[in-house]
Amino acid sequence: MTTVHATSTYNVEASINAYFKAAFTGMTRPSIITLPSYVENMPDVTANLPSFSFETLPTGSMDIYMGRIVDVSTKGIRELGILDLSAWVSRKSSNYMAQLRFMQGMITTAYIDSGGGVVIKDYTSTPGTPTATNFRVTFVDLNWVSVAVDPNPDILRRRGLVQYQWDMRSSN
Repeated sequence: MTTVHATSTYNVEASINAYFKAAFTGMTRPSIITLPSYVENMPDVTANLPSFSFETLPTGSMDIYMGRIVDVSTKGIRELGILDLSAWVSRKSSNYMAQLRFMQGMITTAYIDSGGGVVIKDYTSTPGTPTATNFRVTFVDLNWVSVAVDPNPDILRRRGLVQYQWDMRSSN
């Protein structure tokens, strides 16, 4: 019988989001930045600005294992994705540019501090207290890209894209 492995897409996305939330919450911030809110499903940006948003964008998979055999008891493929990490601020704040630049720095710092990736945790079996698995999602690059002007003239955004990959496994 085949079972969904701890390296499922759900666990990977939850592990990535949890890492960045914890990293941002744990950083020292200047007084112009309150504890930001977090949005996990774009474009549901909250009215509570400043805010960070996370969106995972699957981009494909690669067959890198002969016969898809990863080891004796698992089969797998390499999954690829892009994480959209965005910082959002309100132009109503007199410090909006400073907030935006500082939040961009927070994203870059969290990316650096990740050491190139995060351990995948099992949220499926134990959602309240996820346990670490023996597997990891790897971050490849962080790229800052320009964004279109928001339809709401009050909102300003910085967007960083992180390429990531991991081996999705199937136990049988």
